Amino acid sequence: MVVSHTEPRVGGLDVLRNLVSLNADEVAAIDRGEPVVKTLDAQEKREVAIVAVAWVRAPKECFVEKVKDIEHFKKNPAVLQIGKFQNPAQKRDLDRLTLDADELSALRSCRVGNCSVKLPAITIERLRREVNWSAPDHAQRALSVIREDLLNDIRSYLAAGNSGLIEYRDKSKAVRLADELQSLLGSWPDRDQSIQAFRQYVAEYPRKPLPDVEDFLYWSKEHVGRKPVVSITHVAIHHRPDRIFIASKQIYASHYFDGSLGLTVAADPDNPTRRGMYLAYVNRSRIDALGGMFGGFLRAILRSRLREGVRKNLQQTVAQVESACDGNRTVPALAPLQKEIREGATH
Repeated sequence: MVVSHTEPRVGGLDVLRNLVSLNADEVAAIDRGEPVVKTLDAQEKREVAIVAVAWVRAPKECFVEKVKDIEHFKKNPAVLQIGKFQNPAQKRDLDRLTLDADELSALRSCRVGNCSVKLPAITIERLRREVNWSAPDHAQRALSVIREDLLNDIRSYLAAGNSGLIEYRDKSKAVRLADELQSLLGSWPDRDQSIQAFRQYVAEYPRKPLPDVEDFLYWSKEHVGRKPVVSITHVAIHHRPDRIFIASKQIYASHYFDGSLGLTVAADPDNPTRRGMYLAYVNRSRIDALGGMFGGFLRAILRSRLREGVRKNLQQTVAQVESACDGNRTVPALAPLQKEIREGATH
């Protein structure tokens, strides 16, 4: 993509400092190739938040091209199925999505307010009304309902933005995904004016276009703890002259997550002769298991696990990105926080 505007150059370290406070020792560690990982404060008891920063010896443009090839970018043993939606989204985009026996059993027992799968009321009622669970074709019929409603949910979001998102009715207390995401956006870093503009774009999508932004949606089914999680994510990529912002906005998850919002920043170094980029990843996620009686205890354990888990995964990802951008090989997903949060929430 050709960036259509010009603006004063901003140093990569200044871009990072607009995301997270970094002291001199942390900056020195990053420049030595040692990732810096911090957990962040959260006001909501279900929320966990983290930021990870690393130096990557690869150009940001190559990194973004890998992200856009999401089906290969996220390829790893934990990703059971994945697909990228066309624009506009088509029924065949979900052809590879399947349901196993345990998932079908969970759907069979679903009732509004009592379901082990995160679903809106309309889907739960359709499963009860339209699927004859004693019929030989019940598995295919249930899968058809799930695919049809996921596609309808996506089309509603693409037309109306957050106001078109579903309301989870798996528990006695409904969870409005639009409210969760709006609240998460309230903690979005805002010291950089270009981030502020991008935040508004993500919050009000698709009503307020922003130059030099490209979007896509993808779905995935990933092995997480005891359950496979089907999720749908909106990825928005905002190109600036010396930095690129990537928002990852989860608009559906079948388990664990009440909401998740990620921001990745790839920034050129202060020294224009130095090859590479600073890479920062900020994520805030709300996990239903952290809202119960033992939520505080679980959150303390999870925060401890996150720091080391994210550090290890980020080191691996940096090495793989550097290799791929040199040799054009496949790169696994840059989703260390998602993986660690999910694993922590399910153990």
